[in-house]
Amino acid sequence: MTSSTGNRGIGHGDIECHHTATYDEPGPINTVLHEKVGLTLAFQYEDFYAGIRAGNQLLHLKLVDRKDTSIEFVDKGEHFHLYFETDDAAATAAALKSNGVPLLKDVHDTSWGTRELAIKDDPGHILYFGEHREGRPDR
Repeated sequence: MTSSTGNRGIGHGDIECHHTATYDEPGPINTVLHEKVGLTLAFQYEDFYAGIRAGNQLLHLKLVDRKDTSIEFVDKGEHFHLYFETDDAAATAAALKSNGVPLLKDVHDTSWGTRELAIKDDPGHILYFGEHREGRPDR
């Protein structure tokens, strides 16, 4: 699990990341993360390993030789692969939509005190973006 001080990429405000993922497509560069979300390519080693920066945090993406079996598990259980914190979920959703990224789940409030939305990346990993709301117990 990872955390970050944030990235001023697609959303208005900081984005923090809390997890990592592997990829089974040719080359590890995920166009949704890199081009559509606006995270920065930090490095790429040959065609199987890369780093994408979210603020001060580095997401390590690694090519694997088989389909990621967690994709089906996550889909069925309404889980996620990556969770990004953002200061403004609505602005993040609008920016993603304007970049041609369809929302899996539109902006919604949760019972645990966040405002969230979800998308899928190229191979099918579920990515959540969440904003802390006022009155959340851990803030």
